[in-house]
Amino acid sequence: MEHERKEKGKKPIALPVTLALLVLSLIGNVFLYSKFLQHGQDRKYDKGQEVGHAAADTASFYTAALKGIAALKESRSQEDRAAAKFELGRAYGAYADGASRFVQLGRSLKQPEANADDIYRIMAEDEQRLSSLGNHEGPLTEDELAVLDSFQNRYTAELDIIRKFNFDAAGIRSSSIRLGAGFDWPEIAEELEGAILQAGSAQ
Repeated sequence: MEHERKEKGKKPIALPVTLALLVLSLIGNVFLYSKFLQHGQDRKYDKGQEVGHAAADTASFYTAALKGIAALKESRSQEDRAAAKFELGRAYGAYADGASRFVQLGRSLKQPEANADDIYRIMAEDEQRLSSLGNHEGPLTEDELAVLDSFQNRYTAELDIIRKFNFDAAGIRSSSIRLGAGFDWPEIAEELEGAILQAGSAQ
């Protein structure tokens, strides 16, 4: 009888231990999943920041290049043209790769290993062509002015395209994550790509 009373007094511990392990397992899984989601959000945020910086550099390039082109058109001497070309060189050196990066980021949404070497090549050819103008005494020739007019029209149109980008988005985390996820900008990259390629084929 005494033995039976002791047996009845004992409480089974298997069930509480199992429940505790199950709860801990669920907590661990939720934690790992939340870390996984956070990592995904962080990657999209970083990508969005990259997109925003490339777009900003692209806009800065066209703005600076158009100022240099306007100065080159107004130049009346080689000294004036040297100053204008220096400003153009600064624009290309500091910002021109923004356009190729922006296009490459757009292409990478469909093809992760995509590059934009063709865009970079066209921009390099643009710089070389502009630097070859006016290397002579006296005013620019009619043909040289026509080339500058062509660049001015083209770059103005391409600046108008990149200005469709919401530059404020990169400064807001949620908006930057949307950029990184491929929302609100790929069509702009595609339009800019088409404009640059069309101009490059016409040269």
